[in-house]
Amino acid sequence: MRTLWHLVAVAMGLAVLGGQACAEDLHDQVKAMQEQMKAMAQQMDAQKSKIAEQDKTIADLKKSVPISHSTASDAARVPDKHAPAPAPAEPARRGDGERLRSWELPPVEITVEGKRASSGLREEDRVGSYGQPRWTTKRRFGETRAYVRQEGSIQFENWYTVEVPREGDSEVQTQYELEIGLPYRFQLDLYGVTHQTGHVGLDKTLKWDQQKVELRWAWANWDVIPGNPTSYFEYIMNDGGPDHFETKLLFSGEAAPRWHWATNLVYETELGGNHETTYEWTTGISYTIKDDKLSIGAETKLGFVNDKFDRSAYGKPELLIGPSLQYKPMKQMHIDFAPLVGLTENSARFKSILIFGWEF
Repeated sequence: MRTLWHLVAVAMGLAVLGGQACAEDLHDQVKAMQEQMKAMAQQMDAQKSKIAEQDKTIADLKKSVPISHSTASDAARVPDKHAPAPAPAEPARRGDGERLRSWELPPVEITVEGKRASSGLREEDRVGSYGQPRWTTKRRFGETRAYVRQEGSIQFENWYTVEVPREGDSEVQTQYELEIGLPYRFQLDLYGVTHQTGHVGLDKTLKWDQQKVELRWAWANWDVIPGNPTSYFEYIMNDGGPDHFETKLLFSGEAAPRWHWATNLVYETELGGNHETTYEWTTGISYTIKDDKLSIGAETKLGFVNDKFDRSAYGKPELLIGPSLQYKPMKQMHIDFAPLVGLTENSARFKSILIFGWEF
């Protein structure tokens, strides 16, 4: 019996010792886990500090080095005169996709080597995908053309031309013209023309007797080629008379801030009858009085005529000269007026050109 109690006492002692050992092991494990958690917390704090330092470094770099963004002007920038010309940009449009009119076009920066900087005048801002001055988007002269319209633009013009010959009745010509700017520096013009001879009044019947189709093409973007040469082709359909074909070589540019010029070499021939051929040289120059509002200037027209019977006989020249004016009462509207006086026997005594233009 005593031996049994001894055995029980030994077993209980071993159980107590085993429990104490288990408790000590559990305590050690808990302590080890706490140490691991503390180490992980320290690592996370260190990582947060590194991220904060990186954010501060990036912010400092942004302040010290400005980040450039590509703009519409980058498309028109040519850094080197030997670099290839940039491809035409898309027509400027609003956010909703609607096209911009000439007065809404934002200026673009042109940095072609050797070209002068912008004058500060709004009408001399370079605009559109061709980098042309804003003043070239409206007709400036009566007898002389300049460059092409910006692509995607549409303009309607109503012409009133009165010509008083040295002998005979005066002639009044009314012309309706639709101008359309096309891509790749093309322009398409469609005309309808009426003529009226003699005293102007309600008793006189207007004759819708002429239609014209015109196509222009500028050789390059503005200021890439000196004089900005532009080819001009026109087919003239006459009711009751032979049709005509006309071709011109247009030049235009800026002599100085506020001073604009254009000159045309003209060849026109009849496609029947006596095959009368006309050779002309027209020139216009203007000075801006009020930016994008009012300009004055002068125009000249010199011409010679011959026919199939004697191509060497040009006869006396036709020479007209006079002042010109352009006024823009509204952004979308322009009015041109050029009263010209004839100085030779073959010239009309007087010729006036009045143009009302409206851009859509």
